[in-house]
This record gives sequence, C-alpha cells and structure tokens, in this order.
Amino acid sequence: MTRLLHRLQHALMIMTLLGLVVLAWIWRPWAGGSAAIMCGLGFWLLIKKGFFELPPEAAEASHGATGVQAARTMVTHLLRDLTRVQVAYLCQDFASPGAGKAWLKRSLPPAFHASLKNLHRDLEDARAGKEVESLRLTLRIMSQRRQLRDLEDALAAAKEELPDHTVAHPILFVVTEELDGTEGKEPGLITLAGWNPHEPTLLPRVDAVTVYSDLDAGKKVRGQAGWDEVMAALPGQIERLAPDGPVFSTSHVEDPVRSGVQLDKLPLGFTIGTADMVA
Repeated sequence: MTRLLHRLQHALMIMTLLGLVVLAWIWRPWAGGSAAIMCGLGFWLLIKKGFFELPPEAAEASHGATGVQAARTMVTHLLRDLTRVQVAYLCQDFASPGAGKAWLKRSLPPAFHASLKNLHRDLEDARAGKEVESLRLTLRIMSQRRQLRDLEDALAAAKEELPDHTVAHPILFVVTEELDGTEGKEPGLITLAGWNPHEPTLLPRVDAVTVYSDLDAGKKVRGQAGWDEVMAALPGQIERLAPDGPVFSTSHVEDPVRSGVQLDKLPLGFTIGTADMVA
C-alpha cells in the first residue's frame, strides 16, 4: 500500500505539470514550449534530490527505466509530437486555409487541440515567410529540406549504377540530450544515416552514422559515430563515387570497431521522417 500511495503521488504531480504546460501553450505557444522544458528540468532536479525515492520498506531493486530517464524523455515526447505535425503541415499545399486547419485538427495530439487557432496562425505566417518565434525549431528543420532532397536524388542516381548496394537514406535527428531549461538553448539538429557494415552500402555525406546489425528479430543498433571519425578510421573502405559528390560506397566491413571506429551511445532525441521532407 505504501508503494501504491507513493506512485499515486508521483502520478498526480506529473499530471499537474502537464496541465500547466497545456495552459501555458494556450496562452502563448512559445510559453508552452518553455514551460515544458522547465517542468522537465524541475522534475529531474526533484529526482536527483531523492524526492521520488521509495521509502526503505518499499524499495525494490529494478533494472528498468529510471525516473531520471522519464524526466529527460518527457520534454522530448512533447517536442516530437508537435514538431512532426508542424513539419508535415509546412511540407504540404492545402486548397484553402480552412482545409489546412481541418488537417491540423485531425493530426494534432489531443493535448494541443486547445491551441489550434494560434498554431494554425503561426504556421500560415511561417508559410508566408515571416519569422515566428514559436516555430524556430521547425523552421530550422525546414531549412534542411533542400539538402535532403539533393541527397536523395544523388542516392537514386548511384543506385542505378550499383543496384546491388543498399541505400542508406538520410534522416534528420533532433538532439534533446542537452536541454536543461536554460533560456535560449535549443535542441541540436544533425543529419544521420544508418549503416550495416556487413552489406555493400551507398552512404550519403551526413553528420553522423548509426551502425547496426540485421537480426532475425530486427535491427540491433550498436552505436553512433561522427562522419569524419568513420572516414579517418576506415581509409580505403569507404570510397567517394564522384569527385566532390555527396555519395560514398562501402563493401563488406567485418567490424568497424576493430578498425578503430569509436561508437558512442545514441543521444536522446527524435527523428523527422525524410519521406515527408522530400515530398
């Protein structure tokens, strides 16, 4: 019973914080984003101070997700859900503002429905070329659209020359690992491609590469490395197809780590679907 009451206290606090975020968003979208980050930071600090620790008599060993991880992912989930809808909206042409608003209402998570009017106005202002404070992250993502389209075109051309190679499609990755509520601090944004070194692959020039292996149950991600680090560790094993071109080809690489590629843990964040960006 003690454990149950403790968890109910936690749930009440989380619901209260989420309610504050929604109210702030109704008032001003940028205020809602700031409130989400600040609430996530406050939740994290409470955890570090031991507020969410179970009483000794109710404590149990656990190897699952920790409260700290939950606090770090809360802001990420809010940003992911909203940003993906904003990007998809700006990548489409609607027959009328009313049609766009109807699509937005269908696509928005329920938590954001109260701010539909303001969000639609901001998106239309951004489409008209205005700088919108609440859409800074989304507009940074949209600025990468041409680069992604060019990479996909180059990969398609390379695939015609090397049909036996797997295409590593580029994606955008929004890094939220370092968000701590500091005013003016924004998520990082990098281009990313997944690579199975055991397969001949067409790799686009991106910021970082996620190395994985194919298993019967799906993909197993081994880690991530910066592009320059991968190129330095594997000379001669990754070749540029054309001078100054953005596409590289790889053959079978037994183990990049043994060749000197240092793999880091994937940072906390979320992806933006490339298919939506190049449509």
